[in-house]
Amino acid sequence: MTIQDIKMGADRTAEIVKSLKRFSRIDSNEKFEVDIHAEIESNFKIIKRLSKKEIDFKCNFDKSIPLFFGFPGQLNQLFMNLFMNAEQAMENGGLISLTTKKISKK
Repeated sequence: MTIQDIKMGADRTAEIVKSLKRFSRIDSNEKFEVDIHAEIESNFKIIKRLSKKEIDFKCNFDKSIPLFFGFPGQLNQLFMNLFMNAEQAMENGGLISLTTKKISKK
């Protein structure tokens, strides 16, 4: 094992801890500022690390979607359930593709 291998392992561990920390926030009746794309990526990282299958993630994020106030814990639960269902539906792994798009009201 080289220093580079140790650094890569430490970086991966830091990413997992960051994702779990984001996911484990306890929601209250208070709304928090939410970055929908950060929440999606955080949940996917958790699923990818937990799955024994080879899963790829393709995202097409609409960068014009602003931060908004909401309940991040509930959003994380939604995304986790979606990703878990997708992962379970794949026999040997595969691709999860997700697109976000801002739709303006008329």
